[in-house]
Amino acid sequence: MLDKILMKFSFKNLKILIAVLMILTVPFLLAGCENINLTTVGEVTEDDEEIDDEEPEDFTVGGTIVTTEGEPLVGVEVDIECDELDITTTTDLEGQYESSGHYGEAEITPQKDDFDFSPGSIKASNDRENADFEASPHYTEESFTVGGTIVTTEGEPLVGVEVDIE
Repeated sequence: MLDKILMKFSFKNLKILIAVLMILTVPFLLAGCENINLTTVGEVTEDDEEIDDEEPEDFTVGGTIVTTEGEPLVGVEVDIECDELDITTTTDLEGQYESSGHYGEAEITPQKDDFDFSPGSIKASNDRENADFEASPHYTEESFTVGGTIVTTEGEPLVGVEVDIE
């Protein structure tokens, strides 16, 4: 008899506990979803404008990065910023990159040491097919080696001459 009472009591409490947890959980789940539209399809707002009932389409961004000589550039980090998301991908052996599942507008920026890119970045959305870049070497002071001999007008080498290159 006591077992039956405990089972009924426990089962009833379990149902109440589940209901309370569901009620308390829903606001926390919704708080993490900034773009949820809780209106019904075709609902009219106060301004008598019909709310768009279509979900936004995701899109894929991708393209090719080549050098000024037309050769694919391997290992370029491509930063893709889209809707508060920052994703980085890398070009493959053909200089190609691709990333999918983006919404809204994405800003694509390639980065690799010792290279400048043209254009510097590209804004893309679901109506753009490719975002291609051209890379040109970026020379620094460490990139050059200068050598030679300074001679007199008679062809004799001069020793201890200081040379400034700007």
